[in-house]
Amino acid sequence: MSTQYGRYHSSTARVFEHASKGTYFKSLTVLVLVLVLAAAFLPAFGGDAVAAEADLRSFLKSPQAVKGNGEHGLGFQLSPPGDYQKVDESTLAAEGITPGSSLGSSVDLSEQLPPVGNQGGQGSCVGWATSYYYKTWSEKLEHPAWDLSDPRYRFSPAFVYNQINRGVDNGAYFEDAFELLEAKGDVDISEMPYNQNNWTAQPTDAQFEAAKPYKIASGWSYFFLREQLGPYSPVNDISGIKARLDGGNMLVMGIPIYKDFPDYYLGPNPYYDYNGSSSLAGGHAVTVVGYDDNANPSGADADHRGGFKMVNSWGTGWNGSSAGFVYLSYDFVKRYVWEAWTMTDLASAGPAIDHLSTDTACPGQAIEISGNDFGANRRSAGVSFNGTCAIQASFTNSKVTVTVPAEATSGPVVVDDWEGTASNPVSLTVSASGEPAPTVTSINPSEGINTGTLSVSIEGAGFVQGCEVLLKKAGAVDLYAAGETVISAARVDCTVDLTGEPLGVWDVFVTNPDGRSGMLTRGFTLTNGLSDTYEPNDDIGSAYGPLQSGVAYTSFIGSADDLDYYEVDIPVGCQTLRAELESVPAGCDYDLYLYEEQGSEVGRSIKASNYDELIELRAPEAGTYFVLVVPWSGSSLDDSYSLTHTAVIPPPPSVSALSPASGKMGTRVAISGSDFVPSRGGAYVRFGSVLCAASDYVSWSDTRVVVKVPRSACGRAAV
Repeated sequence: MSTQYGRYHSSTARVFEHASKGTYFKSLTVLVLVLVLAAAFLPAFGGDAVAAEADLRSFLKSPQAVKGNGEHGLGFQLSPPGDYQKVDESTLAAEGITPGSSLGSSVDLSEQLPPVGNQGGQGSCVGWATSYYYKTWSEKLEHPAWDLSDPRYRFSPAFVYNQINRGVDNGAYFEDAFELLEAKGDVDISEMPYNQNNWTAQPTDAQFEAAKPYKIASGWSYFFLREQLGPYSPVNDISGIKARLDGGNMLVMGIPIYKDFPDYYLGPNPYYDYNGSSSLAGGHAVTVVGYDDNANPSGADADHRGGFKMVNSWGTGWNGSSAGFVYLSYDFVKRYVWEAWTMTDLASAGPAIDHLSTDTACPGQAIEISGNDFGANRRSAGVSFNGTCAIQASFTNSKVTVTVPAEATSGPVVVDDWEGTASNPVSLTVSASGEPAPTVTSINPSEGINTGTLSVSIEGAGFVQGCEVLLKKAGAVDLYAAGETVISAARVDCTVDLTGEPLGVWDVFVTNPDGRSGMLTRGFTLTNGLSDTYEPNDDIGSAYGPLQSGVAYTSFIGSADDLDYYEVDIPVGCQTLRAELESVPAGCDYDLYLYEEQGSEVGRSIKASNYDELIELRAPEAGTYFVLVVPWSGSSLDDSYSLTHTAVIPPPPSVSALSPASGKMGTRVAISGSDFVPSRGGAYVRFGSVLCAASDYVSWSDTRVVVKVPRSACGRAAV
């Protein structure tokens, strides 16, 4: 992560005043010298055009931009400030690609794409570009036999978009999509269908497990990033993009959609070259699948003849006979396109067994199979014992708990994933037994607190004297019960010491003396009996606060859907607002968001794993803000997180001297003092009510400013 991506600042004026009695210039009087630190924003809109970067970001998130023309949704958002890895020659060389080398005149990788999809009016284009097209294409390369007409082999835009939009149909960032694909993987559209009217449904535990074998590598990177509207000078370098396509790899782009875009407000057109005057409609994420140096033979030059082939997510009816595709002119990509990114698939070797919990088992006994890339128990996934398929099985990506079938015989145990790929075989000896295997149907109570011993009753069938009760949880030490008393073949009572045990959901096992077991998957839940410290604070309206600057607040994320909002008040003159999330519980990944009073996002920190999160907002406007702590994965009512915000207010500036003390218009004046800010940026000098023009400034430092007296700066001192 070596290349810094420029930051944007939502700023307001910080005013420093110095009144000097009896200080005169010849033919003018210095009334008041004021230094103001302010953001120098360009006009926000010219008609529909967007100029200033902060205004551009705001516009792209507006319903007007996200919803597009009402039929075709948009939703691409400019990547947030941060350090991202940039594609360079060494990156391409690692893939055997040499930029600048002789390339073919055209490349088309669309043959390996799924059918053209349609996002409808939802702002989910980032999910379609990265998951549906890019990830599907990547997996097709790995699995040539996949038939992409079957939705089981096409990856889900909803799995990605619904997790990165934070519950609002407001578009998304490429960065968030790549981080999710790297950390969690992906599932197919048959497993998690797309619904343009539902952008809030979250994956189930089984879907999360199913996604794990389908991750991308960590080396996702960008070719170029822009923060404002074009035309750009210097232009975007497209040589690396062409080289990567020529090397057989795709990419995604974040492009501006102007109102002259094909079949948007105007008619279809197989080749798009921006006319330079149409207004901006919004931002769109697209997948680039090829190029052609002669896509538009009548073009005036190479940049207007050549183009990159993109597939859209507006259905096959879009763009006439091009049926969902269009060529973007090289000139448009060079001078107007905001972002271009590439990712690499992380190939799965298929399911692999590491070991069995036992090398000898009876029919009806539950055993555990540990390994990796098992996926989830869906469709044809399963376990076989020397060719006999098991019926009872509980899947996670790394562990399968399965009951040995009654007809099983000694031989190899094999796990097949959902697409039928078989694991390595591991031998198991199956011993005969005349007793029926127990079954577990319920446990009462089904919830307990980890501060003492709990008496429970387990119901089912086939329990015999001497049976053993056991609770199991992934990553935790097995929890053995005590005092098992068989009331009948359908009930066993016992006690379980829960003191200090890990919170969460546990499986319940009853094992008879002959080794046969029955299990109740996720039958018992362990809590600590505590509640979130500042609840209810699940939305802006119930946010806790205002928090005190510099004070650490500790609280808990109690469940996967628990949101913690906090109010912070920012005073006038704040130079930097810092929000820090620390002590995230082990095994949990919490993220941090910052919103202004109307609910618009102004900052985020979404690192992977349980790393600390930090948001820094430069020169925020005075007012009320809201900090949100949200669980990406995991929760804990046992371990707390720590949240601190700090409003950094710099010392006021001090003016100590003017030299010379008088002069005519155009005279150079040296202003000495301290805390003027290191560079001018948006700061300025005002003589009375007259602002200095940009051409009036000679030099600027934190202790000395040299500026020429502006025109019309005259008058008499105010006393």
